[in-house]
Amino acid sequence: AQEGAKRVVCADRFHRVDWSITVERVKAASERYHHAKIFVDSTGVGEPVFETLKKAGVPVEAYPFTTKSKGALVDNLSMMLEKGEITLPRADLWPIGIDELESFEFAVSETGHIRTSAPSGLHDDCVIAVALAAWACRKPPVDVNAALDRMLEHYKPRERREPFTGGSDYRPGI
Repeated sequence: AQEGAKRVVCADRFHRVDWSITVERVKAASERYHHAKIFVDSTGVGEPVFETLKKAGVPVEAYPFTTKSKGALVDNLSMMLEKGEITLPRADLWPIGIDELESFEFAVSETGHIRTSAPSGLHDDCVIAVALAAWACRKPPVDVNAALDRMLEHYKPRERREPFTGGSDYRPGI
């Protein structure tokens, strides 16, 4: 996703490609879009992927996947899509991604936790890739207290004036 436009401009899905070619493709995509930062799953098998991209000079940022962090990622994408803040490619240009997004599921566990995933037998790679890109251009939450402190720093109270008590032609009640 691009920072200003917040639209998906590159989708490159591949598998069974030599790892060195994969790294070069990711690096080239980042360079093509002004060295766009790429968020990468940094848990489990994702850690060596993150480290390899980092060593190759790709501007990457680790995103550790936990139940909570994946929920935040998906919630952010959902909100951005709901508000029209991110534009996806047309279905005829990116059918796999649109299909994954349309079939992505939310379920509430017996303990009350929300679980997100692709239906059994399907993938969510494109969903997670778009969610990571959307995370990179999300609006940071506003710290209301810090905003008020900044406003008060610039606030200068007016001179204190004596209350109006009337003048020579002052007549209360008229």
